[in-house]
Amino acid sequence: MARIHPSFPLHAPAHLGSYRERDILRTLQDGLPDAFDVFHNLPWSGMQGHQQSFGEYDFVIVSPGGQLLIVEVKAGDVNDSENGLTKHYARQGPKDIGHQMRRMHSSFLQRMDNGDLPQVHVGALLVLPDFRMQGPIVGYPPERIVDATRIDQLCHTIRQSFAPHTLPAPPVPE
Repeated sequence: MARIHPSFPLHAPAHLGSYRERDILRTLQDGLPDAFDVFHNLPWSGMQGHQQSFGEYDFVIVSPGGQLLIVEVKAGDVNDSENGLTKHYARQGPKDIGHQMRRMHSSFLQRMDNGDLPQVHVGALLVLPDFRMQGPIVGYPPERIVDATRIDQLCHTIRQSFAPHTLPAPPVPE
């Protein structure tokens, strides 16, 4: 059973996305081995030029080898068009999911570089629990997507996404 950080929230989810994230969190806890750590609902911010962006990582999974995987969940209706996947938000309108994934991944990689940890592998996975892909998706590689037809394989897909190597050992002082 994977370790969850922080432990499950005590409040009831406020919307469909929160319910789905809670269900997926339970799936990860029960389906990943003990040596995995799952962090959820982590706020982040990053600079792009002179503009600061804010967001939240739904899940960041740490493998036993010290590798990281960002998991983004898009519950409910997702639109697939010739421009890629989008999700409509009431206050903000449609958002390009591929762009959002690249921005989050880039922000995380920048943080690792700034922390002098460039050797840490950081991957990303998009989870669409209510959407069935009809074909290739523009703007995001299909092997990095778990849709409604593969949601039962989520933990297996996560385990397979980590490379079979671990971080190099720190140098031994002379």
